[in-house]
Amino acid sequence: MPWSCCLNRRAFLKRMAIGVGGVAGLGGAGYAYGRFESTWLHVVEATIAIPRLPPSFAGLRVALFTDPHNGRFNSLEYIASAVNVVNALTPDIVALGGDFANGAHGRKYLAPGMRELGRLTAPLGVFGVPATTIITPASTPLAESCGLRGSPT
Repeated sequence: MPWSCCLNRRAFLKRMAIGVGGVAGLGGAGYAYGRFESTWLHVVEATIAIPRLPPSFAGLRVALFTDPHNGRFNSLEYIASAVNVVNALTPDIVALGGDFANGAHGRKYLAPGMRELGRLTAPLGVFGVPATTIITPASTPLAESCGLRGSPT
């Protein structure tokens, strides 16, 4: 129905209520998806052919563990269960891609999360590259004290 000069108060309020309700509904759905999607652990095993790979690396198993986001939405218990899953895969190398903590108060979640990530084991090492702004060169000793090696971004 096109807008016209005959739009009365009742029609205007009805359209506004539908619009506001729709925006609120979409916002709520987006929040719910983000809240629950953040705790879905995905394990994907793939064989990747790399041309000219030295024979000594043939069959190397690499686990990539990214974005644990320890914080309000991903608890330390969730991080611990993910660490257990990665360790059960028995990789030769574990590569950690940040973000290690989440939220405006991420610093308070950083040390406990890093200690939990320090339980990761692999014969050739566990290496991390933080990708969050709360990880600075000054926090690198914390990562190293937890058994993680890598270089800050």
